[in-house]
Amino acid sequence: MLTPENYFAAKTAKLEEQLNSKYEGVIGHTQIFDGVRIYINGYTSPPEPELRRMFVCHGGQYSQYFSVSKTTFVIATNLPYAKTKQMSAKTLKPEWITDSIKAGTRLDYQNYFLYNKSGAINKKTLIQDMSKPKSNTKHVSSLLPKSVNDDEGEDTDRNQSNDLGDIFSTAVGGTKNKSPSNSNYLKSTTEEGFLEDFYNKSRLHLISTMKKETQQLVAGWRRNAESNSFLLLDRYLLELNKSSSSVVENLMQDSNDAVIFHIDMDCFFVSVGRLSRPHLLEVPVAVTHSKGNGSIVSKSEIACVSYEGRAKGVTAGMWLDEAKGLCPELQTIPYDFEEYRRVSKIFFETVASLTLELEPISCDELYLNARQILLTSSTFPNQLATFLRTAIKESTKIDATIGIGNNKLTARIATRMAKENRNGVLHLASSDAKEIIRELPVSKLPGVGYATTDKINNVHKIKSCGELESLNLQELKSSLGEKTGEKLYWLCRGVDNDPVNCGPLHHAKSVSAGCSFGVRFSTTADLNDFIKILASELSRRAAESRCTGDKITLSLWIVRKGFINEPVKPGAHGIVDIHTRTRQLHIHTREVDIVYNMSSELSRSITQGSIPPNYIRGVRISLDNLRHESDMKRTEKTFTQKTILSAFSSINKMRNPTHKNGFENDWESG
Repeated sequence: MLTPENYFAAKTAKLEEQLNSKYEGVIGHTQIFDGVRIYINGYTSPPEPELRRMFVCHGGQYSQYFSVSKTTFVIATNLPYAKTKQMSAKTLKPEWITDSIKAGTRLDYQNYFLYNKSGAINKKTLIQDMSKPKSNTKHVSSLLPKSVNDDEGEDTDRNQSNDLGDIFSTAVGGTKNKSPSNSNYLKSTTEEGFLEDFYNKSRLHLISTMKKETQQLVAGWRRNAESNSFLLLDRYLLELNKSSSSVVENLMQDSNDAVIFHIDMDCFFVSVGRLSRPHLLEVPVAVTHSKGNGSIVSKSEIACVSYEGRAKGVTAGMWLDEAKGLCPELQTIPYDFEEYRRVSKIFFETVASLTLELEPISCDELYLNARQILLTSSTFPNQLATFLRTAIKESTKIDATIGIGNNKLTARIATRMAKENRNGVLHLASSDAKEIIRELPVSKLPGVGYATTDKINNVHKIKSCGELESLNLQELKSSLGEKTGEKLYWLCRGVDNDPVNCGPLHHAKSVSAGCSFGVRFSTTADLNDFIKILASELSRRAAESRCTGDKITLSLWIVRKGFINEPVKPGAHGIVDIHTRTRQLHIHTREVDIVYNMSSELSRSITQGSIPPNYIRGVRISLDNLRHESDMKRTEKTFTQKTILSAFSSINKMRNPTHKNGFENDWESG
């Protein structure tokens, strides 16, 4: 009987047979690795496709998927110790293959272990590896038989699409080595360009940056609102069906309720990726750094998943190996940051051509105040939302979902319901929203994170909004604080008084630079060097924002006692405690040297010389109490205007001096 397991095993065997038989009979074929089967994990130098060719051409067998019973060795350049133990196979450096080929005989593999018997990195091998010039294609090809032809495009996505965790390279303290020629290779902390490299590959940094870019874009449109042609609004008015105008006019004019649209692009990262991959339409797709070529321990995090994948239980934030277990047919695609920027800009330009009464939330999400348009056009909210959704689809080629409510909370819940039912547009009445909110977990309310949820559970033993509604305002304020307590008191009742922020954007109160992924130090000098790099980045950002600050805050992510072992996901900070120190300055500044010196001093005050550098897994510097140049110019302008007015007033008083009782001075009356 053919079971899914038997089918998968047969398919794997057939694939491996095709791969291994591909190089049979080539010139220079030897039997150095006869009887040995390898599985290559993550980044290697030479790259995986080249290393595989070299090994198979000299008698070895290659496994597309790791198998405890079949795999002789795992080949890896960098792999966490916990991962090697989980695989239960000897893990060797790639040099075992290349050196054996050069020597013309199979060398003793025990000299090429990635880890020694105590579980520590084989430093001698690793340092030797880092001191060697990295192999390039020309060098690798000299080890291959001349008749082996490179297949252009074969496995090209394997290294390009690796997750930051899968390709993270553990740093050797103080070693300033040049990174391999791999566009997706994440450098170690001590390598030149690490921070820039991390920011270029970090999804969360991209989202944060794009949000700021979008806010500035919208702010610019508002400043030049008079020159905005609002072509989409004109088009809407031309296409209107006037048959229901009188009904809607009465409905809108008799009500003071706001009409809020919450617009969210559907599976944004996946949808953008599908624009250039139409063959992936209607199949489960996830966006992640790793391709997931059968590794049973891939800890690449899924950033976005299509509806087809969600139907199988796959969710954003899930590790790829878990997702593959739920949905074996899941296809993965890499990030495309520039394409996200392009489509996001088109999305906001489209909505802004209808109205500027909008508030950006993210690169693919916004709130829109539709009340004035509905009053002007005398139409129903669903009619306007359907028109706008069609326009967004036409311009971006991507679907969007629009939730409608009388406040932000109701609109957001409407969007969630519309996405679940694939409705596209859903108008949720406030009376219906209240019943739905009562059933929601407290964690689903906007702005409620893990800490607040845990506090509510621990203090009040409450999990749902309906249960939260039983608490009075004072109880919530006492346990959660004035601001949070009052906010949750109203949100669980369906009341959200937060308006759509359509006015000028407020200046940021702080600017920061930091990193908590891939951070590993061997010496205090490494830590200080990294603090200097962050200070320079912080200064650059402050200059870009035209601001200065008079307070420095430093935060260190320090491994919690008893959790020093590397986390399952390579490069992650693991279980840590965040220690923070602040120092008030006497002047407003953004000078690199001042930021660096103060940050280094704060770092010493945290570590006290007793915390080993390798316990530090993240660093962030913040410049607070900002003073913006634009505000200073406005203040100077106001001061100048007041000075001029005061001068004119003084001159007038000199010309027409009078006593408080209204009588003229003697010299003037005489």
